[in-house]
Amino acid sequence: LAAPDDARLEFEAGTDAVLAEAAWLHALCSAAESVGLLRAMLRASVVYLGQREQFGRALIEFQVLQHRLVDMTLTLTRLESLLEVARFKADELGLLAASPWIAAAKAATGEEGRAVARAAVQLHGAIGLTAELALGRQLRRLTALELLAGTTAQHEAHWRATRAA
Repeated sequence: LAAPDDARLEFEAGTDAVLAEAAWLHALCSAAESVGLLRAMLRASVVYLGQREQFGRALIEFQVLQHRLVDMTLTLTRLESLLEVARFKADELGLLAASPWIAAAKAATGEEGRAVARAAVQLHGAIGLTAELALGRQLRRLTALELLAGTTAQHEAHWRATRAA
């Protein structure tokens, strides 16, 4: 059975180009979702440390934990900046031409995002992995996003290859 001509999808750029653009858009959206999850994890950590007490003081008053939160915030700020650059480049050049910037953002959210997520779990005293807290679900989704739309290693390789060229 053949589909009638008016029912067929045809693309001016060809299906290969459309699929490639869709793959890069998926990578950009995955990086954006990862950044949003990391923001939520950081926010949850700040709230938790403000509520939890040890030695008669809120945990957030301990300098070492404040430093950990600052490190997480700086990493998140860097990831947000990479994501914004990738988005601007995609708007300016198109998804295919912006692939090096998208790859850099996706690779960074995978690599550095994992470190921020581990810190959030550690700040929660590992109870963040329980089913009752959103942090555990966010960590699982972040892990899945790292593998979707190309792995961290694939995006790092693409970024390096395009940077060297």
